[in-house]
Amino acid sequence: MSSPTPRLADVIRAWVGSAQDDRRAIDVLQTAAGLLKALLISYGVEPEDSHVIGNLVAKLHRLDRETSQTIGPVDRLTTYAVAMRYPPRPGHTPRSLSEAQMQADIAVAVAACDLLGQAIQQRLASLDADARRQRQAEPPTR
Repeated sequence: MSSPTPRLADVIRAWVGSAQDDRRAIDVLQTAAGLLKALLISYGVEPEDSHVIGNLVAKLHRLDRETSQTIGPVDRLTTYAVAMRYPPRPGHTPRSLSEAQMQADIAVAVAACDLLGQAIQQRLASLDADARRQRQAEPPTR
C-alpha cells in the first residue's frame, strides 16, 4: 500500500478538522438543551422527551421570565437536534446550513449555556438555602 501524498494528507487533515469542529458544535448544542431541561427540573417541571427547544423555552417563560427573555434565539437550535440529525429521506426536505449560520448558532448556544449555567447555580443556591431553613425549623429528634 502506498503512502498518501502530502496533498492528500492535507485534504484528509482538513476533513478530520471539520469533523472535530462538528463534534464540538454538537457538544455545545446538546449542552444548551440539557441545561435548559435541568433548569426546568429545578422548578419541579419534568420536561418531555423532546428536542423542540422553543417548547422548553415556553415552559421556562412561565417560571423564569428573566432567563427566558435573556436566553436569546435558542429555538433555532432545534434544527440541530431534530432535522440535521437524520439523513435525507423521501418526503422530507433536506436541510443545509451555511458555515456562517452554524457559527452564529454555536455562538447563541454558548451564550445560552453560560446564562443557563448561572441560572442553575442560582436555583441550586436557593434550593440549598430552603433545605437549610427547613432543617433548622424542624424540632430536634431524640
